[in-house]
Amino acid sequence: AGSTTPLDFALTQSATQLEQLVVTGTAGAAERKTIGNSVTQLDVGDITRKQAVMSVTEVLQSKTPGVSILPGSGAPGTAGEIRIRGASSISGYRPVVFIDGIRYNIQDFGGFGATGGGTIGVGASPGLGQSAQVTSALNFLNPNDIESIEVIKGPAAATLYGAEAANGVIQIITKKGTRGQQRMQFGVRAERGTNDLALEQPANLTTCDALKIAQTETGSTQKSWPGCQGVAENTIISDNPLNRDPRAVRTGDLSIVQMNVRGGGDRYSYYVSGDRNVEQGVFFNSDNSQKSVRSNFTVNPNDQLDFTVNVNWQDGRLRLPIQDESANGLMLSATRGLPGRFRSGGEQAFGWRELTPPAANRYKNFTDLDRLTLGSTGNWNPFSWFRNRGTIGVDETSTQAQLLFLP
Repeated sequence: AGSTTPLDFALTQSATQLEQLVVTGTAGAAERKTIGNSVTQLDVGDITRKQAVMSVTEVLQSKTPGVSILPGSGAPGTAGEIRIRGASSISGYRPVVFIDGIRYNIQDFGGFGATGGGTIGVGASPGLGQSAQVTSALNFLNPNDIESIEVIKGPAAATLYGAEAANGVIQIITKKGTRGQQRMQFGVRAERGTNDLALEQPANLTTCDALKIAQTETGSTQKSWPGCQGVAENTIISDNPLNRDPRAVRTGDLSIVQMNVRGGGDRYSYYVSGDRNVEQGVFFNSDNSQKSVRSNFTVNPNDQLDFTVNVNWQDGRLRLPIQDESANGLMLSATRGLPGRFRSGGEQAFGWRELTPPAANRYKNFTDLDRLTLGSTGNWNPFSWFRNRGTIGVDETSTQAQLLFLP
């Protein structure tokens, strides 16, 4: 009582987002609270550091409110359909995509659709349904090269980006170096894995009744129901051709190698990356191979002027199998197979209904893709109240497709 006790406190600084800036179609930066449309921002750099991400659509999946991704067939190289405002338009539903301010085409690769491809919905045209083997150029981007993604929803986006933006806008900002004297930073990432057919295949059953046992000839020497010969009447035989035939499915390999380097000086910064992805599907004619190189350079000649050059080169080769939702699908042929019955094609056709593995493996649906995206942005600020910005870019894609489906 009557004494004084001192108590010292130590305060630390903490960053707080008060006036967060977002990328819009207007000249200059805009604060999120001042724009009339809904914007969702994803810190992709943080996401890829915490978990393995295979594609850009995987980044958006279940992480962006109001954005739905319809799953595709799951074959390597296929992608899900991105819908920001639903399927309310018959003219299309895909959003507009910009990468560092450059319009980026995310349409199909331009190859052939899968022969006999099934359709989810009421049609295969954009806006009417979804082809089960959909491809997207967006999945050729390396998600580890992306710093952040901004998804702009709402009809106000159309006033900034045009009528096509009524389906939403996706702004992708790639990684760049930072100015200042610093050490060069390297990053290497490698992944290995396998693809397996996890879905349990049902076994087919056949009752060898008196009629099947009596059918012994189909031509010269072949029996119509060889599997029912020598068994008692009303014996039930079973077969699972997809699991039994080693020519039907395989265990596919998956390998990813990615490297990047970033750094900078007092008046420049850079970021360079390269990646190589190879993925094999469970079918012998299903695989996807991708290579890409990205470089971002920024130069600041003085305090009033800076310009950035972005270069992205992509090369890919995609091979799609026969679509399994159709009558030509190998999985459907196995599910509808008849154990013990002979059909044309010799012993290799036993247990299969229509398509056999040798015929399915001869099916070739290739798409070779070569893409170059160039972009440059310059900023000139002669005065604090006078700012000028110019952006120019080219997105050029060349594809060559080959389709072979023998009788």
